[in-house]
This record gives sequence, C-alpha cells and structure tokens, in this order.
Amino acid sequence: MIRVSVLTPLIVFGCSLQAIGQSPSPSAAPAAVAGELKLVVALFRHGVRAPLKQIDDDPTKKPHAKDPWPTSQWGVGNNWGYLTPHGVVLAKALGYDYAETYKKTLPSGFKAFFWADVAERTMATAHALRDGFSGAGVPATVAPSPGTKGPDPLFHPFEAHCGAPDQARLNKIAQAITANSQSWIDLRFGRQFAQLYGVLACTDPAKCSPLNSVTNNSAQPCAASTPGCSDPIKWQGQFPYANTASETFLLEYANQIQVGWGRVLEQPPQPDTEKILSMMALHEFYFDQTQRETYLAQIGASNLLQEIS
Repeated sequence: MIRVSVLTPLIVFGCSLQAIGQSPSPSAAPAAVAGELKLVVALFRHGVRAPLKQIDDDPTKKPHAKDPWPTSQWGVGNNWGYLTPHGVVLAKALGYDYAETYKKTLPSGFKAFFWADVAERTMATAHALRDGFSGAGVPATVAPSPGTKGPDPLFHPFEAHCGAPDQARLNKIAQAITANSQSWIDLRFGRQFAQLYGVLACTDPAKCSPLNSVTNNSAQPCAASTPGCSDPIKWQGQFPYANTASETFLLEYANQIQVGWGRVLEQPPQPDTEKILSMMALHEFYFDQTQRETYLAQIGASNLLQEIS
C-alpha cells in the first residue's frame, strides 16, 4: 500500500466552536470530565491533485522526458493543481470515516468546522471532507481565513510577506545544498536517479535533454517571495525536476492513469509499487532540504502551530 501525501486545509471539530479568531472563554467552556474527549484539532494536506503545472513546458528548452507528460488524463481540463475527481472521492470517503470514528467518542451533536487555505485544491478538499461528514450525519461547515484574497498568511507566510527571513541563515542553507548536490545525485541517491533516468527514457539528445546532463544543481536564497521564488530557498537542477517527476508518478498511480508511460509498474501477478516508493525518496529529500530544515520549517509553520496551540 502506498501512503498518499499529496497545502493544507485545517479541520477543527468538537462540541462547540466560536468564530475564527475568537477563543472560548474559560468560564464559558463546559467542565471536562476526566477522560472525556471534548475537542479534536486535525491538520490535513489536500487530496490527490493534478500536477501544479505542465511539466517540460518551456518552449525554449528541450524536455527531459522522451514522451509528453499527461495532460487531459487528469480530468481537470487546463486547471493545473486542481483536485481531481478521484481526489474528491477519496477525501469524501476520508471525511465519512473520520465522522463515523468520532461519533463513537465525541459527545452527541458535535459539529465540524474546516478552515481551509484559499487554493482551489485545498478548498475542494475541505468541501469533500465536509460532504463526507454530512453523509455520516455530522453537521459541517467550510470557510477560508476571513478577508484573505492572496496567499493565506496562516498557511503560506513567506508568500504573504510575513516578516523578513534572516538572509545569513538562508545563505548558509543554500550553500550547504549547493556543496552537496552532486554527491547526493551520484552517491546517496544514485539508484533512485538511475531509475528515474530509465523511466524518462531520454536517450536521443537531438530530441530531448537527458536529466543526467544537467550540471548546475545550485541553490540560492530568496529575500522575499516573487513569481520565480515562492519559497525561501530556490534549488535548481536535477533535484527539483526529480521531485516533481517522482510525485507525478505517485499522482498518476492514485488517479488510476498510466504511471510513467508504463515504465514504472511491474504488473504480474499484481502491480509492484517498489519503483514508485524508491523514487519518492527523491521527492521526500527535496522537501527535507527546502521545507523541513529547522529554520525553513519555522518560517513556514510557526503561524500554523501558534494557531493550533
């Protein structure tokens, strides 16, 4: 079984909740009985989506893959990054399951509230989760952050220009990535990159550009969010492409479309997902370096953790 973790509606449900931005006063809160569950706060990523954009779409560069990446097969038209029909079904089923689970432990009549990021895939996930709760007989509502039109500072503080990152710390992180990139490609993840090169199947330089011919794998810090720099660290070269490609194979699998042009899954006697799982290490490691490093995680998640707390 593959764990699909494919940003983030925040689901909050319990006995009673007040409006966003308000906290129940201690005097108004019912006295809790020892061992009685009164409130649950759960954080979700969005459901299964289409890729965020068409891969290998730069007309000035040769593609890294021999064959064109899927387009219409996602079922979302030209709306890249949208929740797919399969994503809706899965999120609705998940909502139903959570409702049935907590009906056994939360007091009768509890309600659910979903606080979602404003991106379509996160709002659509929250609505599907709500429908799942409603199908299980649990009242549920959905809302984004009040007054938010651009990037939500709760979920995307860097894009929302919340404060200025410490450039010295970002420089140090970027320098470490740049210094180690090639050894990570050649040694630490040599097997996974070899698998990816095989799936991309680019062997004719006249028609495509082999990914292993890319030699600039450096990283740079971003002083502020711009269209070309949406995160504090911008990493170029083989790893960001491998990140997108490996995640796309997982999305193809979850959406029940052909995975990696038929060059990823071994069929008999059942689909063998070892190659997907192996290449997903490239996706996870990319996020380890660009999102989960301690200082970068503090930039990205402090607002959210403060709100949950």
